[in-house]
Amino acid sequence: AVFTRRRDGGTLPDEMPSTAHTVAAVAFIWWFDKMVAHALVRVGSTFPSSIVSMLISLSALTGVQLAAGAAVADRCVSVLVPGTAFLGKHLLAFLTPVVVPIPTAICDLWAEGGALTLVRVLVLHFGGWALTHATSGVIGRAVVNATTEPESPSPPATPPRTPDPEEQAVIEGSSEEEQSKTEMFTPGVRQQDREQASREHATAHQAAVRGLWTTAACIGYGVVPLVGPAPALVCTCQATLLHAQRIPKRIGLGPAAPLVISAAATAAACVSLGRLRGHTMAAAFSAYGTRSRLPFWGSAGAVHVELLSAATFALGFRVFALRKLVLDNITAIIATTVVGASSSLLATPLVARLVGLSPALSLMLSQRSVTTPFALAGAATLGPSVSAVLTASVVSIGALHCAVCGLRILDWLGLVSTKHSVARGLAMGCSSYGVGTGTLLQEGEAEAAGVSSAALVLMGFVHAVLLSSTSVVTLMQRLAGASS
Repeated sequence: AVFTRRRDGGTLPDEMPSTAHTVAAVAFIWWFDKMVAHALVRVGSTFPSSIVSMLISLSALTGVQLAAGAAVADRCVSVLVPGTAFLGKHLLAFLTPVVVPIPTAICDLWAEGGALTLVRVLVLHFGGWALTHATSGVIGRAVVNATTEPESPSPPATPPRTPDPEEQAVIEGSSEEEQSKTEMFTPGVRQQDREQASREHATAHQAAVRGLWTTAACIGYGVVPLVGPAPALVCTCQATLLHAQRIPKRIGLGPAAPLVISAAATAAACVSLGRLRGHTMAAAFSAYGTRSRLPFWGSAGAVHVELLSAATFALGFRVFALRKLVLDNITAIIATTVVGASSSLLATPLVARLVGLSPALSLMLSQRSVTTPFALAGAATLGPSVSAVLTASVVSIGALHCAVCGLRILDWLGLVSTKHSVARGLAMGCSSYGVGTGTLLQEGEAEAAGVSSAALVLMGFVHAVLLSSTSVVTLMQRLAGASS
């Protein structure tokens, strides 16, 4: 893909970033996040590096703005725009490996309590997610409406004057001639031609990239006996993701189609290649997710996941670019995140206990509303009985809920993108992790994606603060029916 970008670089519009600029920006974002991650490990902190990196960068940019002005801070952000745009565009590729091992979680739930336990967990999880999702959107809309000053009524528009018959004849007679002259000297015509050429180039480029990854996948399966299944699975994930983007949204999966199809195809290939090598399904998925100390080295899943934390960190630059929108709606963001985190941690264990789930599963479900690093840290806080594997899978299932139903629920509630971008961003950020923000970016809702990024960060902090309290943890254990 990099070589095709370089080859076609001469035909790109002038405003498009170069390949070298994009690679350098992505490398810097990844390196900075890695340095923060190493520092957190050395001090024994369990906070996700992406969130800490985001806070450090936002603080630094705010300091630059105060010292040198907003224009200088915006120029600093513009240097990294190619990298943030690349990571945002390909966010689903980095999230796919997180969704791939879901079959192991389903098997684990089945082994623990059979079909009844599995159905209870899935229904309760979807119900809790949908309630948090819808409530966040409704609360966000209510708070935004309450804090926004009503617009002064505009004076009634004067109806246009209807020309008399003689004027109409003159207009019709000269319309064709004037239109041809106008088109020759209208600046927008040349811009439209440039945009059309850019779209045609993008279509051809995407077709070339899809063909490249498909060819690489075929080669990857051919070298499985020599180097193992990692190259084949990497290419399968990427190729199916690219091809699935051509599927019409009306088939029922909406923006989730690429994620679901790519994860399902990669999971099937992972299990099939594992069986050929004598591995069980659990062992095949374990090998798929094994990471190495070396960056971009190791299993097939680690290759994509390596950039997931950096892509999450890069969302912070979108927050800064839309800082005025975020600050204007900070009351709504705080209100929705506090309600979302509190209800997830306290209401979920109680409801899960009432429907007959075990204390371990009830506590595990309480981590459904935050990103995977926060969820895993929370599971460790709640005790060794809470499975880390199931917790990560629950977050992945929640990502699928968001991708398939997130925007549809908001549209059904009347929270359309043209009027309620803030409420849509709050709903996706408070219940749908990075997938919600990625879905908004793919749909072209930049303002909602910025609010979603801010809500995602604050949601994680409220969650972490609550779990740092021994009283809250004890209360959760009692609500779930576990001994304190």
